[in-house]
Parts: sequence; C-alpha cells; structure tokens
Amino acid sequence: MAKAKETGGFNYSELASLVAQARLIPLAKRSDQVRHAEALHDELEAGRAYPFDYVYYRLTGHRADRGSDVVMMACDLLAADLRQFIDRLSRVGGIAPGPEERVLMLDQVASRLGISTRTVRRWRQRGLRWRWSRLPGESGKRLTFTESALAAFSREHAQELNRARDFSRTDEAARRHIIERAIQLARWGGIPRQRIAAHLARKTGRAVETIRQILVRHDREHPGEAIFKTDRRPLAAHQHGVIERAWRRGLPIARIARHFAKTRMSIYRIIREQRARRLAAMTIRWVDSPLYRLADARQSLAITLDEAVGEPAEPGLEAALLPEPVAERVCRFTLNDDRAKRVSLYRHLLLRDAGKAIARLPRHNPPAGALDRIERDLALASRLADALLIGHLPLLARLTHRQLSITHQGQVARGMFIEALGLGLEVMREVLEPLDVGRIASVEDRLSWVVMRHFAAHLVPGRAARRDVESMTERLLEQLPDWPEGSGMANR
Repeated sequence: MAKAKETGGFNYSELASLVAQARLIPLAKRSDQVRHAEALHDELEAGRAYPFDYVYYRLTGHRADRGSDVVMMACDLLAADLRQFIDRLSRVGGIAPGPEERVLMLDQVASRLGISTRTVRRWRQRGLRWRWSRLPGESGKRLTFTESALAAFSREHAQELNRARDFSRTDEAARRHIIERAIQLARWGGIPRQRIAAHLARKTGRAVETIRQILVRHDREHPGEAIFKTDRRPLAAHQHGVIERAWRRGLPIARIARHFAKTRMSIYRIIREQRARRLAAMTIRWVDSPLYRLADARQSLAITLDEAVGEPAEPGLEAALLPEPVAERVCRFTLNDDRAKRVSLYRHLLLRDAGKAIARLPRHNPPAGALDRIERDLALASRLADALLIGHLPLLARLTHRQLSITHQGQVARGMFIEALGLGLEVMREVLEPLDVGRIASVEDRLSWVVMRHFAAHLVPGRAARRDVESMTERLLEQLPDWPEGSGMANR
C-alpha cells in the first residue's frame, strides 16, 4: 500500500490508477462504474479484506491482468478509497440520476435527518458516500446524496444518528440550563462563543455544534438579552489606535474587549493590524552587501551587545575637560575597526531583513509571529546603532580636543569643548547611520576625515562658547545615546 499523499489521496495506488484510466472513458460507462462502486461500498463487511482482482471485477466487469501478485485491501481503507473513486469520477461532468434514483441536496439531507449541514459534511468523513450529479434543467453539477447512501449509513451508524437528532429534541429545561451556564461564563468577558460552546459540550455530553446553535438561536430570538453582546459595527480608525496604545501600556485584553464590546479575538486582530500599519509607515534604509546572500549570514555576522560596545577606553587629556557625568559616558568604551565593521554589517542585515519582511506582511490579520520578529530586529538594530556611536565617542573627544588646540592656540576652554563635542556628535551620527563598510578601508579614518572637515568649516578661531557650561552639559547629556538595553554596560 502506498502513502495517501503519494497516490493523490487514495490509500491504494491500484485504485488511484484505475480512476485515472476511468476518467477518459465515455460518460455512460463512467456512470456505470460510479454505481458499481456505490453498490460495492455498501456491501463491504467490517473486518474483512478484499483482493484487488475482486474489486476490479466489481467496478469494471473485467478481470484484472496482474500476474501472480495478490493485493489485499482492508475494508475501512477500501471504503474510503471507493468514496474517493465515486467523487473523482462523478466530478467529470456530473452523473445524471437514473429514472428510479432520487438524490437529495445537502440541506435536504440535513432537514430530513433533523441535523445541521455541518454534521452532514462531517459524516462524509465517517462513511456517508456522495456523488456529483447533473440535475435536469441545470448546467452545472451539484453535491448530492442518494437514498441508498442514506439508508446504508443509517444502518451502520444508527446510534450516532440518534444522538445527532437530539439537537432538535433538546428539552426546554436542558436548553435553559445551557443558556444560564453560558451567561455565567460570558460574564468573565472576552471569551468567544465557540470556546464557551466547546466547554459546555464537554460538560453536557452534547456536540459542540448543538451547543453553538442553541446559543446563536437564543441571541437571535432575544437581542435585548443576548449573551454575546458584541457590537457588529466596525470601530473607527482612531479607536484602533486607542486599542493598540492600551495594549502597549499593559492593559488586559479582556478589559479592552469589554470596553469596546468586542471579542478578544477581534481585539488581537486589531492590535496586529495596527502594528503592521505602524511598521509599513516606517522608512527603513539599509546598505546591501554580498555577504547577506550567504545562507548562514545571520549566524556568521551575529554579534552580542556586549561585544558591540567594545573594550574599556584609556582616558586621555580631554577627559579632564568634561564634567564627570559626561566623561563617564564619552570616555568609557572604545571600538576597534574590525568589530565596528561587523557591528555595522549586522545592523544593516537586521534592517534589510525587517524591511523585506514588512513588504511581505498581509494587509489584513498579519501573523503575530512575523510582527514580533520584525520588531525584535528593528529594536536590536537601534541598540547596535547606539553601541556603534558609543564605541567611537573617545575618538570624537580626541578629534575635538585636537581641533580646538589648533584653533585656540592650545587654550581649550571647557565650555567651548562641550559645545564642539555636541556639534561633532551630530556629524558622527549622520556618518555612521548609512556607513557602507565595504567601500572604506577604515571606519576610524572615515569618521576622522568627516568630523575634522566639519570642525574646520564651523569652528571659528578665538570664539567663546555661546552658553554657560551647565546648560551645555545638560544638552550634551540629552544628545548622548543611552547604554543599549541588555548589554550589561552599567555593570562593567
């Protein structure tokens, strides 16, 4: 026996091959084979095995030419394959009902048996055979069930059929109990109807669909006393924003759902769509590299925040000109050139992956896992940008001190030094953001050239600082990047 996936849904490849051949024969013979398959299906006895030669003869009226091989087919697997055989052959054009055949539509079967259409669909997997019929006066084909199919299924599943009929015969006391218990559960807020129906089905021993239909009918017939008072009207765009902000602030989903009269599933969907809109509105730029096309690019370029910060720096003469809070942040760590290139490469790889993932996000109901990965990548890229800047602050301090020593004949005042440091900080940030490390020999040389050129154009020799030292210190502290969260820098 071949695997079902390898044989187009059939358990036995022999029947799959027979279907492929039978689809090409004339309609009349094809209709006969469908009816032969239906008759054989209803005659199968549980627990028995049937040789393929016998099955082949019953379906075609001819004997199979298979040599000495004998293929035995188990009853349950053969029955499933015969239903597929009937389905595949009858789909090709549809089978016209015979003069004495009566076929029923899906809704007619449900009405006749006193069950839901969903139950009828489920029973197709349990052994209720069907066919596609071409009815008089209709151009297309429709899913139908013959009288003989219903009779055969009723004989084999009488007990299950009676249980399903209980749906329409549920006494009023039982209905009232189910409704009252559902009201109690719904008071918790935000629990979907389907989940409550599944819980009550386990407690009462009834089918989930039975319970769900009872709850739906109650809410439809008593709108003023509806158990699930969800507002069917769509929320306004600003309300979507309010929901996302409430979620980001840590408010429970159940509380948000109660406030807006929506289910928790609806609230989660709105939050995901708001997150996707926020990401789509972002402008993400990255510098591409041939290294990103490698299969293990993320693993080979990955770097931790502790590694990205660099090594402790040796304080120079410039440290004495800075107030202690500024010196603690400017002259603490330094980043060598090789590691700086790796940090920059990994940062742009994260931005590239996030940008491409955003472009692939579906507009409606985007998956939460994809949103989480994108936001993690963007957050890490932002922290790496701060680490890259922090690792080059000692270089900026040396360059600033050198330029001021030249323009002020060695007399470097603290206020002027702090002001120039803030000026250089903005320039260095602008250089590091789009830096393409594949096109330069040294990150430090590139930064030094750009910063010194900017100082030469904007630092006027002999001019004093524009503000007092205290206000410039506060402004510089606001400009300096924070320690990247998760790097452990505060403990180093």
